[in-house]
Amino acid sequence: MINITDSPIAHADDVLESAIAILDELADRALAIETRPGKANPELMRDRQARHRLATSIFLRLRKGRLLTTGELVKLHDLCITSNSKEDTKLAETLYSELTGEIPAYTMDVRGLRVPLRAMFVRLWAKGKVTLPYTFTVSGVWAKYPDLKAESETFIYEISEIKTSNIHRSTRAFQYRVNWHKPDDVDFSELWDAAPSVVDKQRYIRTSTDKVKNNDFSYLAWVHCFAKSHPYIISPEQARALEAYHAHLSMTSVKASSEAQRKTYSDFIEYWGGFSGKPSRDEILERNRNRYHSGADGRKNKAQKKAEKKLRHAETKIREALDVLPPEEYSTLPGRARRSRDNYDWLKTYYDTDLGSEDLTRWARICEHHLIYLEDRLNIAARRQEVGYVHILLDYLCIYLPAWIKKNPENPVEFPRISRRISSFHILESYRQESHIHKPRRPLRNTTSTDLAPIL
Repeated sequence: MINITDSPIAHADDVLESAIAILDELADRALAIETRPGKANPELMRDRQARHRLATSIFLRLRKGRLLTTGELVKLHDLCITSNSKEDTKLAETLYSELTGEIPAYTMDVRGLRVPLRAMFVRLWAKGKVTLPYTFTVSGVWAKYPDLKAESETFIYEISEIKTSNIHRSTRAFQYRVNWHKPDDVDFSELWDAAPSVVDKQRYIRTSTDKVKNNDFSYLAWVHCFAKSHPYIISPEQARALEAYHAHLSMTSVKASSEAQRKTYSDFIEYWGGFSGKPSRDEILERNRNRYHSGADGRKNKAQKKAEKKLRHAETKIREALDVLPPEEYSTLPGRARRSRDNYDWLKTYYDTDLGSEDLTRWARICEHHLIYLEDRLNIAARRQEVGYVHILLDYLCIYLPAWIKKNPENPVEFPRISRRISSFHILESYRQESHIHKPRRPLRNTTSTDLAPIL
């Protein structure tokens, strides 16, 4: 199991009893080597340095033999990771009061308890009773309890020892996040399932400005080392796939969580291809194309947002200019949203004019009939060019002409009205279709929008 939470996770029923037993042992060790008088009642001593050394004994005496609860075990962890800052000192004193029921007599009573608590958690982890969060630190433990270092050096440490100091250091922090105490405990599915949460933690650590930035949650380099020595548990191909999966999650522009980009191992391999060796240039290009088309790398979404921003700016300029420019100068306005040349679904919402929705609906029906007529007679390029002519006609009818009439109200020109029945267009279309059937097919010519003239 990989601990991806912010608190210790217990893996044994007797973890609370074991925690108290370890603290008792550490307290006895401190009392045995203490030379200052009065150590029989350390809570009454006035020497602050001595109270710092005997903080564990003072803490246990104030608790008066009470057993720990699961919530108190979490508070012990939160206390042991505090620093000497003013804010953390206040937090630590509050936690100390909640655990003992008394306000600490000296700050040293609290600060002296942190390293023994860290040593306690190291011992609990070494016994396989807990896994610890990414916030846990072993700072000061080896200096005060050097014998615990050997106890914490498991096979995880042995595998990382042959590599660089950076891998060694990150592995020493990572090992407390997992309950792997022998090679057979390593589970690739756990690594894969935890990847999105781990990436979120890594992103938080990198972007944090407080003490969290000193934490570490790195293990990919160790996984590669483990795959070389135990390929039957994790193969080198799986290790490369896991690293690629982390890169995929890290590069994805996700504000809330990488969980939205979660993929199963089989889906990821199918999406990216195999990781048996160094990919060829064609494979890399194909992967990049797939990531672009799926929007995984963020470039497509960025381009879409840029286009939408440009469109909003153009629409604003158009609205401002409509009240200033004469209709004859409308051609100088910036371009509007691109209209489809394959249908007229956009027609009812594209034009912001005083024309009634009924008129636009009739024009849409006529344009659709015209498009149906062209589909079997022109190729795609010629058909779209023909529809482009219709766009010009519609711009004239729905933008220029209404604006000109509005700005010249005394002019006798009226907007062309369409009858509720468009039978004249149907007759024209039927005549053309029958002529096309009974007469020899003539070479195609460029049809113009004036073919719509009979309906006006």
